[in-house]
Amino acid sequence: MVISKICTFIDLNQTNNLFPYPMKLLICEHEDVLLTALQFRLNKKNHELILAKDGAEASQALLNSNPDVVITELDLPKTSGGELLDLAQKKVDPNLPFIIIADIERGDQILELLDKGARDFLIKPFNPNELLLRIEKIKQEQK
Repeated sequence: MVISKICTFIDLNQTNNLFPYPMKLLICEHEDVLLTALQFRLNKKNHELILAKDGAEASQALLNSNPDVVITELDLPKTSGGELLDLAQKKVDPNLPFIIIADIERGDQILELLDKGARDFLIKPFNPNELLLRIEKIKQEQK
């Protein structure tokens, strides 16, 4: 994929100018290790982070925090990433960018969510630089 090739040429630790202003990111991930790693990496870019470990927390944060981008695991406890996308489209903003994180076996569901309006996806395991590039792409599209 093109994004992977870009990652090899860009050292995101050295390119703070990619993110001249922070974004408010809602991160919905039930795996503590991945959530902590994403938090660490995204904090380095000064993004405002709202963290949720399950779908119930994510739903509340989605309705109350006005995020710029939602990054969600497809298989969250209590409410799925797909249900979060539906909630956002009905009650928050039908154009709110969603990045879906899922295992490779969930390809059909990922395609379904892309058809419903999700902006992008990542397959686990992934390089955090790929997520940073996808966030930057969304930010550029919003200008």
